[in-house]
Amino acid sequence: IVPGGSAQLTFATGVAESREQALHLADRYRDPEAAARAFAMAWTQCQVELRHLNISAADAQRFQRLAAAVLYMDGAKRARPEVLERNVKGQPGLWAYGISGDEPIVVVQVEAGDDLSLVRELIQAHQYWRLKRLAVDLVIVNEHAGGYLQGVQDQILGLVRSSGSSAWLNQRGGIFTLRADMLPADDLALLQTVARVLLSTRRGGVGQHLRRRAPDPAVP
Repeated sequence: IVPGGSAQLTFATGVAESREQALHLADRYRDPEAAARAFAMAWTQCQVELRHLNISAADAQRFQRLAAAVLYMDGAKRARPEVLERNVKGQPGLWAYGISGDEPIVVVQVEAGDDLSLVRELIQAHQYWRLKRLAVDLVIVNEHAGGYLQGVQDQILGLVRSSGSSAWLNQRGGIFTLRADMLPADDLALLQTVARVLLSTRRGGVGQHLRRRAPDPAVP
């Protein structure tokens, strides 16, 4: 670059199945105008996706950060060590609930007296992850007791259906709704142990969970 001059550089990171395909991509995007068009198209597609899911850019960022915890096993988002030590079962213990255990698992505990805003957020997050081709089993554990339990269960199923995710109920990479009163203690410990991310409605929304730096001492 001559004194006082300027230059424009374009950096790109790509993945291809062969060296030849990688070189083809590099040649395609070496033109700054081609790179600019790719960024513009990506931005447009992102806006379409956000409108389709009825979420904001801030929501998408939170879902991406939560996905990072799912993929990279953030210990602060998992169950406490004593819960992990209490588990005595393996992957086959999940099969009775239709959960294969082959996909990453996110568990949310819906506790008595709490609203379902976190559940609604996680259903949206699950939709967003599917759109990005990230397969995750979302397990919703209803811990209400007595006469309130079935009413809350119906509300949870209503949220799933109103989101357009009914087809993903009890499917691989889908959504599972379980009642805690029908889960043996060993099975509940197994679910908490295998969860890459363990959340509780008691702690508020996804944003509050993301700020957590250590396992919640209140989660049994």
